[in-house]
Amino acid sequence: LRLTDEHKDVADTQVLMANCHFRLGRHEEAEQYFLDALSSFRRINDAVGEANILNNLGLFHKNACRWGRAIDFLEKALKICEEIGLAHVKVHVVLNIGIVHLKKRDFSEAVNALANARKMARQTGDDLKYARATLMLGVAETNTGNLTAAEKHLLEARVLSERRAYKREIALADEFLGDLMMERGDVEGAAENYAAALSGAKKISPTGDIVAEVLRRMAYLSLVRNMPEDAVETGLEAIEVAKRCGEVHEIGFAERTIGLAYALMRKSAEAEEHIKSSVSTFLGICL
Repeated sequence: LRLTDEHKDVADTQVLMANCHFRLGRHEEAEQYFLDALSSFRRINDAVGEANILNNLGLFHKNACRWGRAIDFLEKALKICEEIGLAHVKVHVVLNIGIVHLKKRDFSEAVNALANARKMARQTGDDLKYARATLMLGVAETNTGNLTAAEKHLLEARVLSERRAYKREIALADEFLGDLMMERGDVEGAAENYAAALSGAKKISPTGDIVAEVLRRMAYLSLVRNMPEDAVETGLEAIEVAKRCGEVHEIGFAERTIGLAYALMRKSAEAEEHIKSSVSTFLGICL
């Protein structure tokens, strides 16, 4: 089979099946098809296909909050990219490494990787990856309190995304600008940005990861506004979407917000139930 086109077709079909299962929330099946595709690409010595699958597996484990396994797959992909000169794939891999470090709250490593990905994207003329790296660099800066630099990068990425009609990146920019507003204590500004992000995200995918992320943030915003009933309702909606798209991290945060909302309503039994569920979710994450 190594010398036939059909075997590559098998590998490509396995990738397609993996992505279909993932979108349907069948994560075990998706992982198995990704691993099958990896074996198929290795069998025919297709290094490009192997690098892309390793990158996909890194993303798969990132979404499941298995940070160590995600970094392991991504570093294997990076090694192949460096060995055979896959510049465009390398940008994507380095960007994803930065995002995993960001999720781990290892901000120093995240900034280094994201700045490198941004530089490589500029050099290769990849505007989409440049916008994404700039966005995530802004997120890292928001988390480290460098709000002026964060705003500069987030707005730069949003302007570029508008110019190129990158709808997903526009929604993400609005989401992250909402986070920036929250850090500044501008609750109304945050609400406006989150509403814009949710509207844009729902047009892309009503049950996608951005919708789950924004709903979770809007639930917390309702809590800050002393609107616990709204916080519970929005938090439950966030959990439903997060379960469908596999965003485990968001489930834990949403459960915690719901628990705090019930505590504010002096419903101790419900509060305890959701706080325990939040703790259980986070403990179940294999870091």
